[in-house]
Amino acid sequence: MAAAVFGVVAEDTVKGEVIGCALLLGDHATFYYVKDVMVHPDWQGKRVGTALMQELTNWLEKNAVSNALVALISGETLEPFYQPFGFAKAFSMIRYIHRNEKER
Repeated sequence: MAAAVFGVVAEDTVKGEVIGCALLLGDHATFYYVKDVMVHPDWQGKRVGTALMQELTNWLEKNAVSNALVALISGETLEPFYQPFGFAKAFSMIRYIHRNEKER
């Protein structure tokens, strides 16, 4: 959590329950990573995720240096969700670690 620079939580104020969250990691200099944008299934499609991303975007606009790189990893189906916040497809590489549970 040392790399966390900002986070936001959405709450159902009637029930007092957390319904979503988003975390921004970074080096406080030139790189930020949007991590764990999550919304409870019952609240998806109700603009909770949009509100979370807007708060992260507002923080970045106020605090990140000019030309800072902001990245995230997402499935293709979520591309339209992130585009209004200025995100675009980019080349990247990933690696998955696969372990056989019997090895543990």
